[in-house]
Amino acid sequence: MSVIYGKRAPRYETPETIAFFNAQHEWEAILEPGSTPPIDLIPILKYVPERWAKWKRDCTKTRKLQRDLYFGLLDETKERLSKGDENGSYMEEVLTRQEEFGMDREITGYLGGVLIEGASETTSSYLQSLILALVAYPDAQKKGARRN
Repeated sequence: MSVIYGKRAPRYETPETIAFFNAQHEWEAILEPGSTPPIDLIPILKYVPERWAKWKRDCTKTRKLQRDLYFGLLDETKERLSKGDENGSYMEEVLTRQEEFGMDREITGYLGGVLIEGASETTSSYLQSLILALVAYPDAQKKGARRN
């Protein structure tokens, strides 16, 4: 969050962190096998009204959560730029060069969102794997501690 948007989220309880994990949880639920019908294989399903299609309501909810977060952070960054309060974040650079890159607001907002998702998933996956490895191989952990 701080590298991409220049905004710290030092605790899990910060509104942006809560919003991110809430949106991410909903996104992962939609991506689970079986959670949505195979619309590519049965195209008529896209015409089922939302009131009869839970998967459509879930997708609408997830999209709103993501957009509120991504575009809220983008707007905050844009406002900071307009006030001259730059802090060197990545999205400040993207916003400054948005026209040069040929990016509209939609693409810019989702770029920031994808970067946050990618950064959080790789970091948490790495830390979980590290902890599992340290627990599974205590001898290797002791060996590594002696080298320091």
